[in-house]
Amino acid sequence: MNINTFILTKNDCYRAGRKIRPQGIVVHSTGVNQKKMSVFLNSWNKSGVDTCVHAFIGLRADGKEGVVQTLPWTMRSWGVGSGKYGSYNNSHIQFEICEDALKDKVYFDCVFDLAAQLCAFLCRSYAIPIDGIVSHAEAHKKGYASNHADCDHWLKKFGKTMNDFRAEVKRMTDIQTTVEHMIEDGVTTEENRESWEQFLSGKAPMNPDYVRAIFDRYHERKG
Repeated sequence: MNINTFILTKNDCYRAGRKIRPQGIVVHSTGVNQKKMSVFLNSWNKSGVDTCVHAFIGLRADGKEGVVQTLPWTMRSWGVGSGKYGSYNNSHIQFEICEDALKDKVYFDCVFDLAAQLCAFLCRSYAIPIDGIVSHAEAHKKGYASNHADCDHWLKKFGKTMNDFRAEVKRMTDIQTTVEHMIEDGVTTEENRESWEQFLSGKAPMNPDYVRAIFDRYHERKG
């Protein structure tokens, strides 16, 4: 997946420079009707802001949905506050999904698809188990976050739950692993990674003859 970078170097969290060993992921949503990531990036990239996360998902400057990384993945963020047992700030990668008015299913499907792709990438990169992915609301119930409703309230409006989200992350993780093996075995290339991931996830077509030839070659090499 394509991840742009805008590190919040002026934020006090970044300047604190504390590190974590990622053991889970917390999914947030912003709680305000504002899809443009730039609004948050500009307002958070300064001293005196008491919150900071690793990434945002929302509208880019070109009006398309995307992902922007805002902290190094192994830096401690200021995302969930704390609960009765401690804080997932000490152990979890965290990102915000920019909310709209919570009525647009097309936008909802797109940003949560990007969120699942991001989680799959992070799970593979840091050996994070799928059940290590929680919403802010779930983190609070577990005793490691302040009391927030996100992002369960948004999922519920479209008949979804965090269990559905985790199932989608699992599916995407399996797809990414398959494509990784195809690249390692030399049946496709790094340049074609995204095309194969899009095809295997049912989001984009490929020439059937090309697909058949690639999989024949893959199975031949696997024996």
